Amino acid sequence: MPDGPPPVSLADFNAVQTGMSLDQVREIFHGQDGVLQSQSDVSAGSFSIHTESWQWDGTGNFSNVFIILQNGKVEVKSQYGLV
Repeated sequence: MPDGPPPVSLADFNAVQTGMSLDQVREIFHGQDGVLQSQSDVSAGSFSIHTESWQWDGTGNFSNVFIILQNGKVEVKSQYGLV
């Protein structure tokens, strides 16, 4: 049996909601940090957006979860092959 937290399941993925923080997502995903895939900053005057894209391994073969946060809050989530 592998050490560490279990992979992310479909039920875990479905529990993530728009507006959650990365810490809340990590809590749902059994404390897993995930992998930061990219980040960017866009600014125009007083307007600025910090975007991060995170990836976690899922429960199925070749399955994964992607979460995009803007200014620290979940904006988009997607998954492939979760069971």
